[in-house]
Amino acid sequence: MSQAKDFSRCYGCGEHNPTGLHLRQHSRRVGDDIVIDANLGPFFAGFPGVAHAGVVATMLDEAIQMQATGVLGLEAPTVQLNIAYKAPVPTEAPVQVRGRGARDGNKVMATGEVTDADGQLLASAEAVLVVTGDAGGDRRTESEE
Repeated sequence: MSQAKDFSRCYGCGEHNPTGLHLRQHSRRVGDDIVIDANLGPFFAGFPGVAHAGVVATMLDEAIQMQATGVLGLEAPTVQLNIAYKAPVPTEAPVQVRGRGARDGNKVMATGEVTDADGQLLASAEAVLVVTGDAGGDRRTESEE
């Protein structure tokens, strides 16, 4: 079992990163998925009112990572992340990010999606993570059955 790691300064999930997304604070478990309710704000825009593609990628990767760590109990870095951008992700309206995955030998095969308040798919991801050990603790604090 690996030692617990400090993710508090992580750009995506860290609560002590003053310029980060703070996604952990808005995450919850729904069944075997991780769901993040996010409202980005203007500082994460590429085009005015539209989230930068790199920020969207970060949100998807974080949801997938939180699911691998918190639900599957695995330490598993992302080695491949493929994203399909379907529609602009707004910076001034709430979106929901969902991550799910399953272990397959020494890998986790995972998917993620970003939807708007009406459930429209804005972006989706397929990811491969490589299992390097046990997570040694849950990075999330809330759960929902």
